[in-house]
Amino acid sequence: MDETKETINENNQQSNQQSNQQSNTAKQQHSQQHNNNTEHNYNTHKEPEYKEPGKLKRFWIECVRVLRITKKPTSTEFKTIVKVSGIGMIIIGLIGFIIQMIYQLLFL
Repeated sequence: MDETKETINENNQQSNQQSNQQSNTAKQQHSQQHNNNTEHNYNTHKEPEYKEPGKLKRFWIECVRVLRITKKPTSTEFKTIVKVSGIGMIIIGLIGFIIQMIYQLLFL
């Protein structure tokens, strides 16, 4: 599990470095083109801002990452999950039933 996290962190760092290098290259090319112009343009020119991915894209990336890490449970794990979930539902149902019975006895 730790190896997987380390691998993911390394991949994220590499992709961040690549995107930084690409944005720096684009900025350098833009500044070179701007400096090569002999005519002066007095209009104010803003360089395009390089934004990080939006919330939806980051959410999608996280979902894909989780799906890659997850594994199919074994039959014993699945049976245990079903048993625990069933017992939890029964307990919650019994609590609701007892509260309903107390309400019926006291207030009606």
